[in-house]
Amino acid sequence: MENYINYINGEWLSTSKSNVPLYDAGFLLGDGLFETIRFKNKNIFRCNKHLDRLFSGLELIRINCNKSKNEIKILLENTINKNSLENGLLRLMITRGVVKGAPWKHEGPQGIYISIRPLTPEPKNPVKVVFFSEKKYPII
Repeated sequence: MENYINYINGEWLSTSKSNVPLYDAGFLLGDGLFETIRFKNKNIFRCNKHLDRLFSGLELIRINCNKSKNEIKILLENTINKNSLENGLLRLMITRGVVKGAPWKHEGPQGIYISIRPLTPEPKNPVKVVFFSEKKYPII
Protein backbone atom coordinates (compact mmCIF):
# COMPACT_ATOMS: atom_id res chain seq x y z
CA MET A 1 0.00 0.00 0.00
CA GLU A 2 1.24 3.46 -0.88
CA ASN A 3 2.17 5.75 1.96
CA TYR A 4 -0.17 8.67 1.24
CA ILE A 5 -0.52 11.78 3.39
CA ASN A 6 -3.86 11.93 5.24
CA TYR A 7 -5.54 14.57 7.37
CA ILE A 8 -6.42 13.34 10.86
CA ASN A 9 -7.93 15.83 13.29
CA GLY A 10 -5.65 18.73 12.43
CA GLU A 11 -2.52 16.73 11.59
CA TRP A 12 -1.01 15.62 8.30
CA LEU A 13 0.15 12.02 8.73
CA SER A 14 1.48 9.33 6.44
CA THR A 15 -0.70 6.26 6.01
CA SER A 16 1.69 4.21 8.12
CA LYS A 17 1.32 6.68 11.02
CA SER A 18 -2.40 7.42 10.62
CA ASN A 19 -4.51 6.20 13.53
CA VAL A 20 -8.10 6.69 14.58
CA PRO A 21 -8.93 7.41 18.24
CA LEU A 22 -10.48 4.28 19.73
CA TYR A 23 -13.39 6.16 21.30
CA ASP A 24 -14.29 8.33 18.32
CA ALA A 25 -18.07 8.02 18.03
CA GLY A 26 -17.91 7.77 14.25
CA PHE A 27 -15.95 4.55 14.39
CA LEU A 28 -17.28 3.22 17.69
CA LEU A 29 -20.98 4.00 17.11
CA GLY A 30 -21.27 4.97 13.43
CA ASP A 31 -22.06 8.51 14.59
CA GLY A 32 -20.91 10.70 11.73
CA LEU A 33 -21.12 11.25 8.00
CA PHE A 34 -18.81 10.71 5.06
CA GLU A 35 -18.42 11.72 1.45
CA THR A 36 -16.37 9.91 -1.17
CA ILE A 37 -15.27 12.53 -3.66
CA ARG A 38 -13.70 11.99 -7.09
CA PHE A 39 -10.94 14.19 -8.41
CA LYS A 40 -9.42 14.29 -11.90
CA ASN A 41 -6.33 16.26 -12.94
CA LYS A 42 -6.21 17.38 -9.30
CA ASN A 43 -9.66 19.05 -9.68
CA ILE A 44 -12.40 18.02 -7.27
CA PHE A 45 -15.64 16.93 -8.96
CA ARG A 46 -18.67 18.88 -7.71
CA CYS A 47 -17.04 19.78 -4.42
CA ASN A 48 -19.69 22.30 -3.38
CA LYS A 49 -22.50 19.79 -3.95
CA HIS A 50 -20.71 17.21 -1.79
CA LEU A 51 -20.11 19.76 0.97
CA ASP A 52 -23.69 21.11 0.82
CA ARG A 53 -25.02 17.57 1.28
CA LEU A 54 -22.54 16.81 4.07
CA PHE A 55 -23.26 19.99 6.02
CA SER A 56 -27.01 19.48 5.61
CA GLY A 57 -26.62 16.00 7.10
CA LEU A 58 -24.42 17.27 9.94
CA GLU A 59 -27.10 19.78 10.85
CA LEU A 60 -29.73 17.04 10.78
CA ILE A 61 -27.80 14.78 13.18
CA ARG A 62 -26.65 17.79 15.24
CA ILE A 63 -22.90 17.56 14.77
CA ASN A 64 -21.38 21.03 14.96
CA CYS A 65 -18.48 21.37 12.57
CA ASN A 66 -16.00 24.04 13.67
CA LYS A 67 -14.78 24.45 10.09
CA SER A 68 -16.59 26.20 7.26
CA LYS A 69 -17.33 24.61 3.91
CA ASN A 70 -14.52 26.69 2.42
CA GLU A 71 -12.05 25.51 5.09
CA ILE A 72 -13.01 21.88 4.39
CA LYS A 73 -12.61 22.52 0.64
CA ILE A 74 -9.10 23.86 1.27
CA LEU A 75 -8.27 20.76 3.34
CA LEU A 76 -9.46 18.54 0.49
CA GLU A 77 -7.35 20.49 -2.03
CA ASN A 78 -4.34 20.33 0.30
CA THR A 79 -4.77 16.56 0.62
CA ILE A 80 -4.55 16.25 -3.16
CA ASN A 81 -1.56 18.60 -3.36
CA LYS A 82 0.36 16.75 -0.62
CA ASN A 83 0.10 13.50 -2.59
CA SER A 84 1.33 12.40 -6.00
CA LEU A 85 -2.04 11.39 -7.46
CA GLU A 86 -3.49 13.25 -10.43
CA ASN A 87 -6.75 11.27 -10.32
CA GLY A 88 -8.38 9.43 -7.45
CA LEU A 89 -10.82 9.47 -4.57
CA LEU A 90 -10.95 11.46 -1.37
CA ARG A 91 -12.80 10.11 1.65
CA LEU A 92 -13.99 12.87 3.98
CA MET A 93 -15.39 11.76 7.33
CA ILE A 94 -16.78 14.06 9.99
CA THR A 95 -17.73 12.35 13.24
CA ARG A 96 -19.13 13.46 16.58
CA GLY A 97 -15.59 13.07 17.93
CA VAL A 98 -14.20 11.33 21.00
CA VAL A 99 -17.22 10.88 23.25
CA LYS A 100 -17.25 10.39 27.00
CA GLY A 101 -20.70 9.52 28.26
CA ALA A 102 -23.92 9.85 26.27
CA PRO A 103 -23.20 10.79 22.64
CA TRP A 104 -26.33 12.96 22.38
CA LYS A 105 -24.91 15.18 25.16
CA HIS A 106 -21.44 15.49 23.61
CA GLU A 107 -20.42 19.05 22.83
CA GLY A 108 -16.70 18.52 22.28
CA PRO A 109 -14.81 18.87 19.03
CA GLN A 110 -15.79 16.75 16.06
CA GLY A 111 -13.42 14.37 14.31
CA ILE A 112 -12.32 15.27 10.79
CA TYR A 113 -10.58 12.65 8.67
CA ILE A 114 -9.53 12.88 5.03
CA SER A 115 -7.87 10.00 3.21
CA ILE A 116 -6.87 9.65 -0.43
CA ARG A 117 -6.48 6.72 -2.78
CA PRO A 118 -6.16 6.00 -6.48
CA LEU A 119 -9.10 4.86 -8.53
CA THR A 120 -9.59 1.13 -8.80
CA PRO A 121 -8.89 -0.21 -12.29
CA GLU A 122 -11.84 -0.18 -14.65
CA PRO A 123 -13.38 -3.62 -15.23
CA LYS A 124 -12.66 -5.22 -18.58
CA ASN A 125 -16.23 -6.49 -18.94
CA PRO A 126 -19.28 -4.18 -19.05
CA VAL A 127 -21.10 -3.46 -15.81
CA LYS A 128 -24.66 -2.31 -15.29
CA VAL A 129 -25.10 0.95 -13.39
CA VAL A 130 -28.42 2.27 -12.12
CA PHE A 131 -28.84 5.87 -10.94
CA PHE A 132 -31.69 6.98 -8.72
CA SER A 133 -32.84 10.57 -8.39
CA GLU A 134 -31.89 12.11 -5.06
CA LYS A 135 -35.36 13.67 -4.96
CA LYS A 136 -37.08 10.32 -5.29
CA TYR A 137 -34.60 8.38 -3.14
CA PRO A 138 -33.01 10.93 -0.76
CA ILE A 139 -29.69 10.11 0.83
CA ILE A 140 -30.81 11.64 4.13
